[in-house]
Amino acid sequence: MRIFFAEDDTLLGDGLRAGLQQLGFQVDWVRDGLAAELELRANPYAACVLDLSLPLKDGLSVLGAIRGAQVTLPVLVLTARDALHDRVRGLDAGRTTMWSSRWTCSSSRHACGRWCGARTASRRSA
Repeated sequence: MRIFFAEDDTLLGDGLRAGLQQLGFQVDWVRDGLAAELELRANPYAACVLDLSLPLKDGLSVLGAIRGAQVTLPVLVLTARDALHDRVRGLDAGRTTMWSSRWTCSSSRHACGRWCGARTASRRSA
């Protein structure tokens, strides 16, 4: 399954990409919001992991733009923001789910596997 990932933090990005790849997912990673929007409009993905604090264009703007363009893939918002108004803004923009900074790789496996129907990813990690 092909997962799209937009995150500007190299350490966090390297870790999540490596974890998802070990679980059997193909991961395409960009580091800014403009590149994220262009990629999501141009290519089909099974799911998207999207940081809110991206350079050039923030994640909520990217999310609103792709939803406006009828891109309907599941979107997991990854953020350190966890205030109620941030969660509501994410829902309004079209996110599928949201993780604060306390996520784990097993959480990402579960969510991506559920969204993609990728039962093989769960089996490979067992």
